[in-house]
Amino acid sequence: MKVLSRNPELKYPRHIRQEKVMLVLDWLLEFRFSTIPVLAARIGQTPVNAHRFFRSMLDDGLIQAFANVHTKHYRYVMLTAAGVSYLEAEGRDISGAVTRTARLGRYARILHDLSVQACMVKRLEAFEEVIAEHNLGMDFNERPDVVAIHKDFKYPIAFEFERWRKDRKRIFHTLRMHARNLEQRRYSGVYYLFENQADMRHYQMLFDEAVWPSYRRQPHTGKVVASGEPDYRPDSVLNLRKVFRFIHDPVSGDLGLA
Repeated sequence: MKVLSRNPELKYPRHIRQEKVMLVLDWLLEFRFSTIPVLAARIGQTPVNAHRFFRSMLDDGLIQAFANVHTKHYRYVMLTAAGVSYLEAEGRDISGAVTRTARLGRYARILHDLSVQACMVKRLEAFEEVIAEHNLGMDFNERPDVVAIHKDFKYPIAFEFERWRKDRKRIFHTLRMHARNLEQRRYSGVYYLFENQADMRHYQMLFDEAVWPSYRRQPHTGKVVASGEPDYRPDSVLNLRKVFRFIHDPVSGDLGLA
């Protein structure tokens, strides 16, 4: 998704609305679903101020609302067939568009993906392009949550949001995956974002270890097991330690998901 900015020179309500519609539809095309608080932040408004605008998008059939029983009727929105057609008319690639909730995955995955969006929308001004995990392509054996292209420096940064702490094996497996992708120049840095500060400190402690045990993910079960390969020594790679950042960035409270 190319990150478009609001045009402050637009004067006519019709043109302003068209711009906001495209920002919302582009976001839903990239991330498949979202919430009103995230989408309101995307267009630079509060949910209260943007209520009439989103009501009109629902009434026009460009987006549809759905609920998840596990989130106490917290409402999400996604594209409709009409919204996809609107995007196609604007020249967007709609091959990955999603209009059915069955394609969004499990409840835990929905919460995770929403947290990723909430983290990214706060940082959007620094980037010119944002690519969600499911759009990264088949060349990624293990994919980060998001890869974003920095607006000024033009280099790609991988983002991982950790809502809950993974076990030690999965943490080392993911760290090694990022190291491999960095060595293969798929991106130039890794930002780990955490809901809980204690989790951030735990990941940082494991990252700082001199040796990372090697694991692999079993293709059929998804279970992470010892790979039998030599342990990985991150200090053997020049500047590898310098391109990882660990950041406490809680979002659940703001989104009503705590």
